[in-house]
Amino acid sequence: MLSKYLTIKSMDQTFKTKADIYTPEKLSQLISLYKKNYIPMGSAYSYIAASFNSNCPSIDTSKLNRVLKYSISNQTIEVEAGCSLRKIYNITAKDHLIIPVMPGYSDITVGGCIGVNIHGKNHYKEGCFKNHVQSLKLLKSNGDIVTTYKGEELFEKTLGGFGLTGFIISAEIKLKKVPSLKLEETIIRVQDIQETVNKMIQMTDSYDYMYSWNDLTHSSKLGRGAIIASKFSKETNTKFNKIPSLKLLQKSDGLHRLPFPIFNKYISPLLNKLYYIKELNNRVFSCRYDESIFPIHQKSFYYGMHGKRGFLEMQSIIPYEVWEQYCYEFLCLYKKSKESIHLFSIKLFSGEGRYIQFDGKGVGLSFDLPNTQDALDFLKSVDLLNIKYKIKTNISKDSRLSKLVIEHTYPELSDFLSNLENKNTGAHLSKLLI
Repeated sequence: MLSKYLTIKSMDQTFKTKADIYTPEKLSQLISLYKKNYIPMGSAYSYIAASFNSNCPSIDTSKLNRVLKYSISNQTIEVEAGCSLRKIYNITAKDHLIIPVMPGYSDITVGGCIGVNIHGKNHYKEGCFKNHVQSLKLLKSNGDIVTTYKGEELFEKTLGGFGLTGFIISAEIKLKKVPSLKLEETIIRVQDIQETVNKMIQMTDSYDYMYSWNDLTHSSKLGRGAIIASKFSKETNTKFNKIPSLKLLQKSDGLHRLPFPIFNKYISPLLNKLYYIKELNNRVFSCRYDESIFPIHQKSFYYGMHGKRGFLEMQSIIPYEVWEQYCYEFLCLYKKSKESIHLFSIKLFSGEGRYIQFDGKGVGLSFDLPNTQDALDFLKSVDLLNIKYKIKTNISKDSRLSKLVIEHTYPELSDFLSNLENKNTGAHLSKLLI
């Protein structure tokens, strides 16, 4: 069993620490470690410090990545928690079977997907990752292995539970048969945020995946941008392309980043204008499924453009019934702020979240800012707005989120925290949840 003492950083680059990391290769090794209270770690690609802490070692699951069972006829696959989405895709996509919900990077592990209950660009159709998990095997601190099924309380607490209900050993996932491994992608320009949401709602029945890019760096054209919508191609005889391993983040040294930030209130407007003109013209084109679903493969350089201080991200779900008023107040706060949002995106959500799951029904906003004091001041004002409207903020994306905000926006927090199996967690989560 390998063990290392490494300097490790959060994906948003705002936090780093030294941590002991153990990499078991067998279940027996895992059991002996977990009895001593270690933190579960997947690929360590969480924006926050979710899986490492200086005062508690982590268990790296990268060697516990076997495919245990794959049934084409039942359209299911059972894998160990350390198995990556890339590995699963390279096995099942040849049979036109895919996991219906996937994030933007393929080296995320199944355990990580379960721990934060990830979503993709099709939440309005397929919901979160938990919708497609059939069952889980969990290791308890006493060495017992239990199986929990969809609908059970333990199952609900584990999906989006950050590994605090027990160590995820394996999961059975329901796959989806797709007609093609190509997508027909449509880009539609929009003038502002309200038009973006209205059009996206109208388009939900016509497209399988959908998100937006909106420019908030130009005050005179605030929110102009485009909707990027895609649906499976009618071209059925499509070639399978294996996804190679693309390591964004080495646990030992972090992302390759510039010594200074590219994104700021002066340069960001120019970059966004160029991107809007060059890349977001109204058009329809065909593209490979994997290249569309995993866009970070081609854009990993983005993370290094924030310099040594990194960036801040906030992601929230605003219920439709308060969306217009919330949007108005949000933009008022933003116009008064001294920092510039350089990346802003909208997705539509249609689900129901339990405990601390980031799930719900409404408009999903996601935006990035440079890690500056002005940005922190603006985000604090948005925190108060979210408390006012009881808006969920994604715990797994926001490194500066406070426990106060979570307590006011996740009504089942106390129920989740009762009778937890494991109270060892990442540095950021330990301040918020325990």
